[in-house]
Amino acid sequence: MLNLTLIAFFALHAVAQTDRGTLTSASVTKTKNISFMFHEEAHELSGLFLENKSKELYAVTDTKTEHPSIYKLISSTTGTMMSGQFIDLSTFGGFSEYIEQANALPVATEKKFQVFDFEGITKCGPIIYLANERIRQIVEVNLETKSIRRLPVDFNALPLVAEGGLNAGFEGIAADCESGLLYVAKERAPRQIFVVNLKTNHIQDQFTITSSENYIAEAAGYNASKPKLELNDDFADITFENGFLYVLERNAYEITKVDLKSKTVVGRLSFGSPKVRTLYVTNEPFGLAEGLALSKNKIFIALDNNETEVQPSQMGSANPPKKNSSLLLTLRRPKGF
Repeated sequence: MLNLTLIAFFALHAVAQTDRGTLTSASVTKTKNISFMFHEEAHELSGLFLENKSKELYAVTDTKTEHPSIYKLISSTTGTMMSGQFIDLSTFGGFSEYIEQANALPVATEKKFQVFDFEGITKCGPIIYLANERIRQIVEVNLETKSIRRLPVDFNALPLVAEGGLNAGFEGIAADCESGLLYVAKERAPRQIFVVNLKTNHIQDQFTITSSENYIAEAAGYNASKPKLELNDDFADITFENGFLYVLERNAYEITKVDLKSKTVVGRLSFGSPKVRTLYVTNEPFGLAEGLALSKNKIFIALDNNETEVQPSQMGSANPPKKNSSLLLTLRRPKGF
C-alpha cells in the first residue's frame, strides 16, 4: 500500500475560452479539494481514468520499474488519500512475451528506450487500455483472463507517428465504449489524435485541433535573461464524455473541450493560476500536468514532478510534502463544461 496525504488549500480560478480565443466569464472556481500525494517507488503520475459507475480513480506512472503497475487512488472521509497497487502487470500472462517483442523493435537500440512508459489509461468493461509512449503501442489488459498483449493496430503505417523522437509518442488515451472507438493522442511534433475502431483494430480517422493562444514560455525560477522558448503545442492526456473529447494542454495550462462531430474546439478551461505554475521550480518553461479525469462536478489533474522538488511554501500546509512528490489537483467543474 502506498501512502498519499491530503494537503493544502488555495484557490484556483477557471475561465472559459471560445475557439476564436475570446475570453468569456465562467464560474470562478475556488477549490479547497487539492490533494497532495506521494509514493516512494512510483511517484511520477502520468495518466488518470475515472470509472463513473464505481467512482474509482485509476492511475499509471511513467517511472521505470520491473513491476509496471496500475494504481487505484482512494479518498477517505477525512480527505486523506491512499494509493493501492491495483494490478502488477508482471504477474499477468503475456508479460514476458510483450517484453520480448518490444526488445526486438528497431527503437530498442536507442539510448532512451524503455519497454514500459505508460502515459495514459482508459477502460471498457473488463478491458483496460494503456498508452505506451516510447514504442507507440497500446497495451490491452484483460482483467478476466489476467493477461496483457499489444493491441494489434498498425500505427507504423502512418509515418508521422514516429516523428518527434521517442519522447513525443502516445501521451493520452480515451474510449467511447458504446461506439467501440478508441482515441489515442500523440503528444507533439506533430500532435495528433488517432481514432481506432476496436472491432477491426483499424485506424479510421485522425485529426488535430486549433491551438491555444496561451502557450507562454515562463516557469518558476526561469532565467529571464534567456530568450523565451517557442513551446510545442501539445496533448498531455484526453478523456471522453457524451460525444466530447476533453484534452489536457499542459504547456497552455488549459483543458480543451472538443466536439467530436465537427472536430472543433467549443470551450477552454484554464488551471494556470500563479500558485499552480509555481508548485515546482523546474527552471524550465514546460508544464507538468499529465493526467486528466472528469466526474459530474469535479476535474482531476495529475502533475508529474519529473524528478523536481515540490515547493512547500506554495501549499499553505502544516503537513509539508516530500520533496519528490506528485500532486493531484481537484477542481470544481463549471456548469456546461
